Amino acid sequence: MPVRSPLAVVRVGVASLLVVVAGVSLTAPAAALASALPIGSDDPVTEVEITRAFTDLDGKLATEKDAGKWAAAARLPLWDFARQWQTRRLTPAQETRILTRLAAIGRAHAGGPEAVRGAQFMIKSLSVGRVAPDIAGEDLDGQPFRLSDYRGRVVTVIFSGNWCGICRSDYPFTRQLLEKFGAAPVVVLGVDSSTSLDAAKRAKHDNGLAYRSWWDGDSARYNQGPIATTWNVVGWPTVYVIDAKGVIRFVDVRRDLLIGAVGQLVTPE
Repeated sequence: MPVRSPLAVVRVGVASLLVVVAGVSLTAPAAALASALPIGSDDPVTEVEITRAFTDLDGKLATEKDAGKWAAAARLPLWDFARQWQTRRLTPAQETRILTRLAAIGRAHAGGPEAVRGAQFMIKSLSVGRVAPDIAGEDLDGQPFRLSDYRGRVVTVIFSGNWCGICRSDYPFTRQLLEKFGAAPVVVLGVDSSTSLDAAKRAKHDNGLAYRSWWDGDSARYNQGPIATTWNVVGWPTVYVIDAKGVIRFVDVRRDLLIGAVGQLVTPE
């Protein structure tokens, strides 16, 4: 049975939430928070919930009438749809239902199979309780490393970039996390999509961010590098907290919630 975590549930009681989606800042009213945040619980998912979620998704996907633009327009609503299941307890039958329906949506549109693949991957491989897929790449100094190199430690993976204002506003909390757990088997790893490699290095140096990052920039689409694309990162920052066994325990906890989440996974001395 997948490992569940109490802090995988994030509930926000503020008037609005500022998020960055594909490089664009959006202010979401409180009424829209249910689709803007990974709000979930250990309560069993009902079939009615799934039906309603697909009805909502179908409505959003139907707004783009140009077949040639459908796949690009579908990226955000598909990501948003997948996020709501990452912290929920789906039965195997429910997961199959969702994945099968997504596949059918993909087959119905030009470019659709590729468009839905990221959402399917999030549900199958990036949900709480799943072993995190490995990440392999080079750090900002060109040295190769892998996520699996850090098995045995609690790992926070942060997808970020210097172009993302919300990412920058989280820097003090990341430093606090590093300071608080400096003597513990805890590590922060970044996936950096800054506008250039030099910009990424400057941001790390100027903000005292002493953790290793994969360089994931893309000369044409800096927020769609190979790692971010594989993990279907559409909203920035995206955060995964992984336990010492490599299991995803928290999704998109930030700031004080992130520090608390890591603290829950650190074995007491």
